[in-house]
Amino acid sequence: MKASKDIIRLFIYSFFSNLYLERNIFVIFLLYKGLSLAQIMIGQMVINISMTVSEIPTGLISDFIGKKKGLLIGSFLVITYYFFLLFAENFVLYLLAACCLGVGSTFVSGTDEAYLYTLLDNNKLNESSLKYLGRLNSIITISSLIAIIIGGLIQKVNWTILIILCFFSQLLSLMFLLSINDTTHNNKFTLTQKPISILNEYILVLKSNNYMKGFLLFIGFHFGMVSAIILLTQDVLMKFGLQTELIAIFFFIDNVLSAIIYRIIEKITSIIEKMKLINVCFLMSMVGFCCIMASNVYIVMTSVIVLNLASSLAIIVLFDVYSTNLNDSIRATGISFYNMISALIMAVIFATTSLFNDIYLSIVCIGGALITFGCIIFVIKSKKAIVNGK
Repeated sequence: MKASKDIIRLFIYSFFSNLYLERNIFVIFLLYKGLSLAQIMIGQMVINISMTVSEIPTGLISDFIGKKKGLLIGSFLVITYYFFLLFAENFVLYLLAACCLGVGSTFVSGTDEAYLYTLLDNNKLNESSLKYLGRLNSIITISSLIAIIIGGLIQKVNWTILIILCFFSQLLSLMFLLSINDTTHNNKFTLTQKPISILNEYILVLKSNNYMKGFLLFIGFHFGMVSAIILLTQDVLMKFGLQTELIAIFFFIDNVLSAIIYRIIEKITSIIEKMKLINVCFLMSMVGFCCIMASNVYIVMTSVIVLNLASSLAIIVLFDVYSTNLNDSIRATGISFYNMISALIMAVIFATTSLFNDIYLSIVCIGGALITFGCIIFVIKSKKAIVNGK
């Protein structure tokens, strides 16, 4: 069956809402603004701490008032982030921007995926959830890809123009979001009961499902560590003497490969047995974590790509199993728990960079390899759930 118009609109919304032109040159932009690396890391900690604190409440709110409304709130906060960033000339304004981005991201991230599953349910496309989840991730990755190209070019002309374009991209995404028929529930409620009942329902499901507990613990930790190391790679590549343009090209290639992988995920899983695919990917991830510590720039760059692609493949398959086990009424909340753990891990990692300075990369890489080994054990023990999808 073909995707409905609302699913297509959600895809277009996701494209523009994820067009963060400064994403892969974020650290470089803030250095240009006059902030020190220590201040940037503190700001990144604020982003991740605010994400950690607000992750579950925003998931509950999205399940409570409807996922579309949750996305609208998130988009507004991201627009506010760019507004502060545009006029931020000091560290305090940067921290305010960081808070808006952190909270706004928690409304959007996870809720868009939960909303996709809602639309799939409504259009009786549940059996193709991995296919459409792959398409959503592919579109988000393509958006990042285009952002890398445009961001890398425009920063040569003017950083302010770059942020203004980000601002208007978010406004455009709102137009497509508003055009989607609101299929989420909007019950009459009492604030003291409904959110608690959503949380209680999720906790009951979590207690009775070992796969879901393991997914949160091992895959949440793994994803947080991979996300952090990808960001930290910007600083690593700069220390090797690479220019901004070359760093942008590197992430461009990485995103091209990721988009292709996501787009054909359903075909890959039809050719390669899921258990074998996931375990091989996690083994490759372990190798990637270890080799990022190398003193050769080409080994480091290759390792980052291997780590990112292998982890993405394994995680999307496991994430689909996790999401399909959640009722629509608690799906945004369930995904929020997963995102919260990842954000918490990232916050701890960025705190580590300030404390350990020169050895921070080794600490993150060794920790990542150990967590990935734990993921392999989790996958082996969860074979029945993964194969059956429940």
